[in-house]
Amino acid sequence: MEISKQEYIVRNFAKLKHKKWELYVITRVFHRLSDLDVEFICQQPIWSAERKRKLSLVDMYFPQFNICLEIDEKHHNNEDQKRRDEDREERILDKRRKQIGIENNNTLRIERIKIANLQGEDHNILEINSQIDSFIDKLRKEKEQKGTLTWNHENKFSATPFINKGCLRVEDRPMFRHQKIALRCFGYTGGHYQQASWRPNPSKFDFQVWFVHTKHKDWDNSLSGDGLVLTETLIKKCKAEERKQLQNDRDIPSCVFVRQKDDLARTLYRFMGIFKKNDGPRRDDSNQLQWEYKRISSVVELFPES
Repeated sequence: MEISKQEYIVRNFAKLKHKKWELYVITRVFHRLSDLDVEFICQQPIWSAERKRKLSLVDMYFPQFNICLEIDEKHHNNEDQKRRDEDREERILDKRRKQIGIENNNTLRIERIKIANLQGEDHNILEINSQIDSFIDKLRKEKEQKGTLTWNHENKFSATPFINKGCLRVEDRPMFRHQKIALRCFGYTGGHYQQASWRPNPSKFDFQVWFVHTKHKDWDNSLSGDGLVLTETLIKKCKAEERKQLQNDRDIPSCVFVRQKDDLARTLYRFMGIFKKNDGPRRDDSNQLQWEYKRISSVVELFPES
């Protein structure tokens, strides 16, 4: 079930009920900014591109500006924590490269609100408020540079804006809650759809649509850190399945949507671009069948059925 923007906002704040300084800073940012067209995410999960089980949580993220806000309490001042923070920032940058490609990586910024001084004592609340106000000024300047900016949460997972625009672009972060909604972009008019691939009208589209699960009981699929290479590995131990997969035609390009979880742990399918087979079939170090695909375009033009 989809939720309203109002419900989305209060649920984000509810995640912070046991984090007193994060709750103070984030709610102050929200109320002082007082702009319901600026989208934000609290406790955004960030998985390492290389170490898949390493999870970080970004305190506050503004996807329209590619800005992360980190709230540093006194434990961030010791040297070990500083090194961990640097490592964590690199994981965040890895994630952004994985989403939109390394060429756009430099657009991501990480801003910090310092709660404590170098002696480990909390700053006076007026000093913290001053830092928050400076950060809000940066957000307002970002919005001015963007021009017209809207946060249409209720329409966020709809295909309609992209159909009207006439294209999907990786940099716009298209994502859909259900496969059938993603397929609307390519003329699909049916009901619930849960297969891994779908072939749109060949006279309009020269690719298949592929919904990639990074973890599946039969498959281990992974994207490179820069989001440009997709590796497909068959982990099911079955000779009959191997023979079947070796007969499948993998030469047709694929419009790839990767299955992920959003900030409220809901399943979504994120557009990652058009990929074409570059290598395979081959055997990996575990003698498992494997294919490699490279991204050939971060944009796809849409010509859906009327």
